[in-house]
Amino acid sequence: MEKPTENFCKKFHINQNGFGYRIFRFVKLMIIVCFGEMVFAASSGAQIITMIQSLFTRFDWADAWSTIPYLGMDAWDYITVGVAFVIVVIVDVLKEIGYPIRKVFETKPLVIRWSILYLVIFYIIFFGAYGPGYDIIKMMYAGF
Repeated sequence: MEKPTENFCKKFHINQNGFGYRIFRFVKLMIIVCFGEMVFAASSGAQIITMIQSLFTRFDWADAWSTIPYLGMDAWDYITVGVAFVIVVIVDVLKEIGYPIRKVFETKPLVIRWSILYLVIFYIIFFGAYGPGYDIIKMMYAGF
């Protein structure tokens, strides 16, 4: 797959290391993953087609936003998801620009490194989804 992409970029003078191309790759991957999750969430081929058609014919942002309060999450859940999302985005951006996160982490004093590790461990323990009343959500590949 690399060769046709390289040829296309050379022909149209597209910088593969440029910001715009990296954004394009990110959006492309996000679309592929979302379609993949839709395929695995559907119970039949007809349902897959209906789901994809509804994205382009019956999609309404007002309907999408109106379902958010009924997802079964309280304010702390949204805050936890938001904090985790911000951390993932920051780490991803730092890795994308070539910042050596692991090397910088390894140069920190031992007390700082273990403090960060314990902070992450306790974040998962305190804010993880488990315990009585928790229903295991079907994973993306659970049917395989």
